[in-house]
Amino acid sequence: FRAFYGRHESAEIQQQQQQQQQQQEMHQKVSSMEIKTQQQQQEETQS
Repeated sequence: FRAFYGRHESAEIQQQQQQQQQQQEMHQKVSSMEIKTQQQQQEETQS
């Protein structure tokens, strides 16, 4: 029983780490999209 509990616990930790990774990737995508829109706006104002 204890071995199963330990395995279950480590599986939960892996899930949490995966969720954190996904959140970081989403944040990077969003920030890069924001940078792109800012660059486009700058180009529009310059022209």
